[in-house]
Amino acid sequence: MIVLGLVINFTMAPHNLGGDGEVRFHALSLLLRRGILDTSKYSLTGPLFSAPLWFLGTVWQSSIWWVSRFNFFIFAIGLLAMYLLLRDRIDRKLLHAFLLLLVAASLFPNQLDYYYGEVFTAVFVAVGTLAIVFGPSLLGWITVIVGVANTPAALLGMGVMVLLRILHQWRVRSALALVAVIGIIGVENTVRRGGPLNSGYEAGFGYPIFFGLLSILFAFGKGLIFFTPGLFLPVKSRLLAQTGMAGRQLYTVYMLWIAFVIGLVLLYSDWWAWFASLPASLVLAVRLRSPGNHLAGNLLTLVALALSSWVAISGVVFDMGGTLACTTGYEKLISLCAYTPQFSGLWRALAVPLPFGKRSAAVAGYCVVVFLYLAWPLLQTMASQVHALWQDLTSAEGVRRLWRMRF
Repeated sequence: MIVLGLVINFTMAPHNLGGDGEVRFHALSLLLRRGILDTSKYSLTGPLFSAPLWFLGTVWQSSIWWVSRFNFFIFAIGLLAMYLLLRDRIDRKLLHAFLLLLVAASLFPNQLDYYYGEVFTAVFVAVGTLAIVFGPSLLGWITVIVGVANTPAALLGMGVMVLLRILHQWRVRSALALVAVIGIIGVENTVRRGGPLNSGYEAGFGYPIFFGLLSILFAFGKGLIFFTPGLFLPVKSRLLAQTGMAGRQLYTVYMLWIAFVIGLVLLYSDWWAWFASLPASLVLAVRLRSPGNHLAGNLLTLVALALSSWVAISGVVFDMGGTLACTTGYEKLISLCAYTPQFSGLWRALAVPLPFGKRSAAVAGYCVVVFLYLAWPLLQTMASQVHALWQDLTSAEGVRRLWRMRF
C-alpha cells in the first residue's frame, strides 16, 4: 500500500516547480550552466542534491520535469531509510502504519508536487534524528546538519532539539552539531551575499508572537490543530509501552521531534507544519495500533485520522490553495486565504464545487482505502466499547443511575 501510494503520487499528482521552487530552480540552473552563484535568499544546499536530476533532464524529458519531482524522490528515499532504521527495532505493524500515514494522511503529499525546500529539510531532520537515537549517531547528526543548512531559519528548532538532547544525556558534545551548521550557513551567506549574517531574511519575522502563535495553532488556513491534529493527542504511556528499549527510544525520538516543532513554531515560519506531520503521524500510528480503554479517547483518534486523511486529499486534489488567487497570490491575500474558512485550502471544496477528474478520484480513492484500512482495528474496538456501554446503561443498575441523574 505504501508503494502504491508513491506510484499514484508520481504518476497522477500535478508536479511543477511552484513559486519559491522557480527561484531555487533558476539559482541551480545559473550555477550549473554558467558557474554563477546568485544572491537569492534560498539556500543552495537542497538544490545541489537535485543536480543529477537537472543533468538527466538535459538528456531525457526536461530539467524542469525531473527537478519538479525532486521532493518525491527525497520523500521516497526518506521512507526507505526510516523503514531500514526501524524495521528490527519496533513493531512492524506500527512502523507500516506510521509510514502509510505519511504517504496518505499528512501534509507531505501536497508538498511533493513542488520544488520547495520544506520536504528536504523535514526528511533529513527526521531520518537524522532516528539515526541519532537508534544509531549510527554520527551519521544522524550529519544528516540533521545538512537538513537544517537547507533552511537556515530551522536553526531555532535544531537549537531546542540539541538543548533537550544535552539535558537528557548531560553531554554538551551535541552542541558541536549546532556550531557546524552555523558555520555552513555563515560560509554560504559570505560566498553568495558578502557576509556571514547576510541571509536575505533580514526584513522578516516582525509579527507579534502572541498573534503568531494563535495563527499557527488555530488559523483555518494553516492552523496545526486542523492540519496536524495528531500532534495534540496524548501518547506517552503508549509509546513507553512498546517492547523493551524500543519504547523508550521511540519516545526520545518523539520528544526530539516535538522540540524541533516548538522551535519552528516560536519562529512562526511558513513551513513549520510540514515537519509537524512527522510527530503527528507517529502519534496517530501508535494510538491506532494500541487503542485505548476509553471510548472518548478512541473517538478523538478516529476524528484526527479522518481530518488528516482529508488534509492529504485536499493537498493533492485541490492543491491546498482553494482558489487560484490563494495559489498565486498567497502573501498578498494571507488574511483571506489563511484565516477565512471558506477560502482555506482545507475547507474550500466544501463551500464551492471544484474540479474533480479521474486522477483526482484515484488519489482520493486511495486515501479513503488507507483510512478504512488503518481505522478498522480501532472501529472494532469502539464497537465493542459501545456495546459494553449500551449493556451497562440498559442494565438494572444502569437504569437506576440514569434515574438518579434525571431526578
